[in-house]
Amino acid sequence: PSSGCAQVLSHPGHTPVTSLAWAPSGGRLLSAPPVDAAIR
Repeated sequence: PSSGCAQVLSHPGHTPVTSLAWAPSGGRLLSAPPVDAAIR
């Protein structure tokens, strides 16, 4: 196994996140909370 690092990001008022996806351009990270289907 290789070693790596992780960066933890937070956004004030955001609920816990269960899904993440990069935009095709790589310029945005999309997140989705467990209860609502909105993309933020």
